[in-house]
Amino acid sequence: MIRESRLVGPGTPVATTVHHLQIDEDSTLHMQAHDRALDSTITPKEAIETQAPHPSPKGLSWSRIRPDTNLTPFPCCRSSRPAERALNVLQEHP
Repeated sequence: MIRESRLVGPGTPVATTVHHLQIDEDSTLHMQAHDRALDSTITPKEAIETQAPHPSPKGLSWSRIRPDTNLTPFPCCRSSRPAERALNVLQEHP
């Protein structure tokens, strides 16, 4: 969503913080097309560069968002929702 609001670009690094006991180097996560891989994981003991090969999504996967989803709390999504989807919502909920 933050990419939809144009606050970050494709080269913006993504990091998270976790406790070092949460790190499992033998674990593999199944990534989907809408997932954004982390660039770094920060623990109290170290900074880990992930170098994940998964490509970054280009934006929201509108086909995965139901037309009746309330986007009021997410202004960046309301303004970027494809026009035909917004029109369908208005027609279904006059």
